[in-house]
Amino acid sequence: MVNPAKEGIRLYGLLYKDYDDNYGASVGGISGSQGSVKTTLCLDLAEKKMENNKDELILWRETFNSPMQCRRIKKYPYKIYVENDMNIVFSTKKKNVDADITYFRNITELYNILETQTLNVIFFNHRKKWTDLIRHCNSKTEWCSVFLDEMEGLYNEGSNNQTDDRWWDWMAQSGEVIKECRKSYTSVFGNYHDENLIDHRVRGKFMYYIYGFGAVVNRSRSRVTQAAVDQCKLGEFYIAQARHRFGKIKIDTFYPAVKDNWIPKMM
Repeated sequence: MVNPAKEGIRLYGLLYKDYDDNYGASVGGISGSQGSVKTTLCLDLAEKKMENNKDELILWRETFNSPMQCRRIKKYPYKIYVENDMNIVFSTKKKNVDADITYFRNITELYNILETQTLNVIFFNHRKKWTDLIRHCNSKTEWCSVFLDEMEGLYNEGSNNQTDDRWWDWMAQSGEVIKECRKSYTSVFGNYHDENLIDHRVRGKFMYYIYGFGAVVNRSRSRVTQAAVDQCKLGEFYIAQARHRFGKIKIDTFYPAVKDNWIPKMM
């Protein structure tokens, strides 16, 4: 019988190992209830990638109207990129913040100024551009990882998708772009509260499923049971290679809360 802890460490290690051109990149989804430290896992994985692959580009999506999680990273700097025509304000509860921002005009220009050994935090004027960026990264031969915090804000399943042809078509295209990641040099990891919130054409392309406490397990996608996930404590996750091997991991890294959280807002 496979030891769950050893197998979990092995599978998690595959996500940040020294890269092998024959293996390709990874795509994974991380689910759990609020407070299940999904973002902490993403920050931990981003740091491990920078430790093990010094030439890899690490891209990070923040959400609007909530504290910026990127500022909790410990070992590496972060850098903020904002699309030129965005009217965005960073503020605390008391005042606006004069943030250090690098502006860009288009995705090609953005890609050319991204930095390694840095958490590159990107703000687009439309969420659809994240798919465009992933497609652009897929065309390159540099290793890259894209972290999509609150992924349901990008690729949400819902009735509107069935009535808006342009949105429906774009979601289908997004699924194909993410499918191509596994054959390219671009890894994508998204966290969300419930797998059912993610459009089925996107979530069906995941190679790895990671479940924290409060997650609802889809047994058609992994061999992890709901009863096992229900026993998870804070920082514990089950990681599954879709429909194949699975194991358990524990995230011990602590990312302290940041004093005077910055909250990005569209004006």
